[in-house]
Amino acid sequence: MNVLEVTEGDDELVIKVKTAETIGRCPGCGVRVQAQDRTLRSVRDLSCFGRAV
Repeated sequence: MNVLEVTEGDDELVIKVKTAETIGRCPGCGVRVQAQDRTLRSVRDLSCFGRAV
């Protein structure tokens, strides 16, 4: 993953990342595949230093 942006708020830390690989493997059959586009995902993790991540 490549970190694109880090934004610090009073009670949260927002980290925007992008996958580094454009070629991967199908989890079902193992055939090599190339990414056509990217999908935005929002993930909330455990707090870090008292702030939401």
